Amino acid sequence: MHLTEEELQMIVKLEVGEDLERVKDYFLFGCYTGRRYSEIDNLSYSNITTNERGIRVMTFFEEKKIDKGNVSLVLNDKAIADKYQFNPIKANGKSLLPKLTNQTLNKRVKILRQLAGVNQPTEKIQYIHGVPQRVVVSKFELITTHTARHTYATLSNERGMPVTVLQKELNHSRIGQTVSIWQVGQ
Repeated sequence: MHLTEEELQMIVKLEVGEDLERVKDYFLFGCYTGRRYSEIDNLSYSNITTNERGIRVMTFFEEKKIDKGNVSLVLNDKAIADKYQFNPIKANGKSLLPKLTNQTLNKRVKILRQLAGVNQPTEKIQYIHGVPQRVVVSKFELITTHTARHTYATLSNERGMPVTVLQKELNHSRIGQTVSIWQVGQ
């Protein structure tokens, strides 16, 4: 499951109260960086440095690996990080973004997407007594925090990012892992 560019822009333009704004920022940060919930949750200001070319870089430790990865911060994700840097109370201390549990984010992300109008009918497979059945649901019901990672991968692919670069950005050990999350033509 991923968002299209149009659906992503619907969320970007959505005006919400402070509580949902934190959820929106967290989700959009994931869409812009391709990071997992746990990686974003563990980020602090010390993870952001400026490299020798003057580019702000976010360093993180991959949840499933010992390897360290780097992602360049660009306009949108940099703006979100800066928003909370100057208001550490909103970010709960040293965290880069507000601390919210994955369960809370998943619940509120659905509300956010519904408000944004990401609710077109979407088909999914549901097993009833062990038999696969096609069921139509509103897209917002299927969206979770991990949708942000899939959105990043899919939109990066559509914009022409080479698969080897995307593989490195997502810190995948095999290209097959990267290709499997593309949702091209869905």
